Amino acid sequence: MKKIRGLALGLAAGVLLSGCGAGGGDSGPSPFAPEERDRLVAQALLTPEQGAVVDLRRVRKFLESPLGQRVLRSPQVEKERRFTAVIPAALARPGAAGGEEVILQGAVDCTFVEDGRLHIIDFKTDRVQTMEELWQRYQAQLQLYGYAMEEVSGLPVGQLVLYSTWLGQASARDYEKSY
Repeated sequence: MKKIRGLALGLAAGVLLSGCGAGGGDSGPSPFAPEERDRLVAQALLTPEQGAVVDLRRVRKFLESPLGQRVLRSPQVEKERRFTAVIPAALARPGAAGGEEVILQGAVDCTFVEDGRLHIIDFKTDRVQTMEELWQRYQAQLQLYGYAMEEVSGLPVGQLVLYSTWLGQASARDYEKSY
């Protein structure tokens, strides 16, 4: 159930973003109205299971946050952005032989462009006390995302952002290419 809740929030926020700014228009029902969630389920943009568990208050909190507002202003937003990239093996396996490469496949919850830079958002549902706990758990993952997204998008990565749905907070760190 935890996986569905996190995915539902991420998908709902992304779907709602696509219809209320982020390169789109501002017409139609409020993205926070239950009718809008029902519409998304009816159009198969959310599964019935996702629609049943998505908490529109949390979606609203994200979209009204400074991070959500940045995403809404972006001319280019992508959700569940799948990628395949060739990366230095040492990034994925510290101690690997220099010059060795591996293929990394994955999906980034959300990317958006701002001032010519690509920013990465990873939604997390972990029940933590602080954002630092999330960084300790996921910093390596976000570093890999940053490297891969620069490779596949051709854009420099600006910030890596963790958004805690549990805390209702975002924490951003500037991406520094480590290899």
